[in-house]
Amino acid sequence: MDRAVPFPVGIGSPAAAEHVGGGNGVASGVDRAYGAAMGDAGTRLVERFNDAWHRGDLTTVAACLAEDVLYSPSAWDGPARTLRGRDAVCRAFADQLGNGPTLGAVRAAGDRVLCEWSWPQAEDGTVLRGVDLYLVRDGLIAAKDVFSKITTDG
Repeated sequence: MDRAVPFPVGIGSPAAAEHVGGGNGVASGVDRAYGAAMGDAGTRLVERFNDAWHRGDLTTVAACLAEDVLYSPSAWDGPARTLRGRDAVCRAFADQLGNGPTLGAVRAAGDRVLCEWSWPQAEDGTVLRGVDLYLVRDGLIAAKDVFSKITTDG
């Protein structure tokens, strides 16, 4: 029976290995090689997307997205509205492109890619940190789900 794993649970963890290995807890060499190849391509795609985002290049951002892409932003002041379709997502992205957070590691497991990020510390000492979780399908971003939190030192 197939079990859906929506996003990597601790990339490199036993749960991720179980998902890659078909549920037996041990990934075969073929599964590992396939997952690594898909992960490498997914990592490159997300890095291309992020580079275009920071340059304000909406054309390249759009070219990275599947026609039926889903975008689920963070909920800042109440429920966040999930957007569907490249046109709707690009309209939302258009005002956000350009300077953005400091990007951290980009990691992949099969068709899932995670990108860490953080904004510079605010005057009140808070830092906004988060991760973007991507689903890659047919060489394009099929979903982007944003998770974030506000933290302080101490």
